[in-house]
Amino acid sequence: MAIVSEKFSEYMAALTEETAPGSDSLVLALVDGLPKSVSLQNATQLRNGRLTFAAPTSFCNGAAQQADGKILLIGQRLTGPGGINEFTVARVSANGDLDTSFGTAGFADIIFRSDTVAGEGVHAVVQADGKILAIGWLVTASDFYVAVARLNTDGSLDGTWAATGPTPGMYSSKWGTVNSGFTWFGQLDANGKLVICGNGNGTTDPSFIFRFNTDGSLDSTFGTGGKVTNAAVTSLRYLLIQSDGKILVAGVAAGGAILARYSALGVLDSGFGSSGTITETFASITAPAFNGILIQSTGKIVAGGSGTSGGFGHQVMARYAAANGAIDTTFGVSGRVDQLLGTAWYASPRLLGEDDSIIASGTLALTTDQSETAFAMSKHRADGVLDKSWGASGLVTINMNGQVNAGASAGPYEFGSKLFLPGQRQTGGIYRWAFYQSNKYGEPDPTFGDLL
Repeated sequence: MAIVSEKFSEYMAALTEETAPGSDSLVLALVDGLPKSVSLQNATQLRNGRLTFAAPTSFCNGAAQQADGKILLIGQRLTGPGGINEFTVARVSANGDLDTSFGTAGFADIIFRSDTVAGEGVHAVVQADGKILAIGWLVTASDFYVAVARLNTDGSLDGTWAATGPTPGMYSSKWGTVNSGFTWFGQLDANGKLVICGNGNGTTDPSFIFRFNTDGSLDSTFGTGGKVTNAAVTSLRYLLIQSDGKILVAGVAAGGAILARYSALGVLDSGFGSSGTITETFASITAPAFNGILIQSTGKIVAGGSGTSGGFGHQVMARYAAANGAIDTTFGVSGRVDQLLGTAWYASPRLLGEDDSIIASGTLALTTDQSETAFAMSKHRADGVLDKSWGASGLVTINMNGQVNAGASAGPYEFGSKLFLPGQRQTGGIYRWAFYQSNKYGEPDPTFGDLL
């Protein structure tokens, strides 16, 4: 018998043996934090909750789960010696095995332009019909482009989307010079229209929100020709569409972290914050940025991200009233949370747990010189207080098996009752896609990842 759990001693009294007739092994594991008996023909099929792609696949930035449980991964990968870093989508089964029926041997590489120097997928959205919207960017030798493509369920390009463009199935728009911009996030609204956000060079091509019709054309009813820009904001990094159709966006500006709200037509909501925008600062924190937004069951809005103080990364959050964006002083300290976790923390609070608790993921430095980093998750109670009953005093640190530098790029995503973190790890100077899946307590999922 093998027992797989990092906290199994708490549950020993509850565990009972149930040996199936004829089975030669029984594994008792914690699944979703509860004791479960799993009969296996071979105990070596247990997994460690961690997965690393063998190929030098560079950075993974996002994930999405299909209705059949398979997981889509999006990022950038190097295609062979002397190749380019390509905008890439991959698919794995629910246990993490590469799905070779998708794209070419599990990968769908998307080349938007013949003069592409590099591309990167950042976020994936699965439509109700199973088709996949892949959001990201590309650069040529001189220019930065916003890029979106739609794939069929098998990873092939869907030529019925953006069919009137230069390459059916793809949309790209120049938005600044090389190395000046980034496309950060996207979400479908209630009408199935895709809304994305990001930033250009901050001057002629500022931070943006685009909205697309379901056929891939820009939605002319939104902003100007389907686009909204905000020159006062350095970067828009996340968006969340409210149930009433209003769009919350988070990011960073010269004065601090920002949270803004737009109408469904792309007009700043003048009743929210100061003329539609909140600029948030935190005492002693330099360059705070909001990277995620949550709406609690009370309707209150939590925005969070990271900043630095004394050379160390801090997790920051603030909570606001839904009606007008007023700071909620019952949250954290005077409405704000400034949390030092380890020596560096770059956080994306994007998940509400039970009782409106807040789960964030990011990169944690393991050494004071920040030369070694790891995947990490934190959990705060609904009122902003660190939940020290979760993980190790509110923090889960994930060793990715021989890492030098590793970190979660986004998430955590909630796939059923599992928490999923996409990211990358570096060994021998090479970055590879890496992932972690856990139960709701942050403990590794024995049904996912590399075999033990």
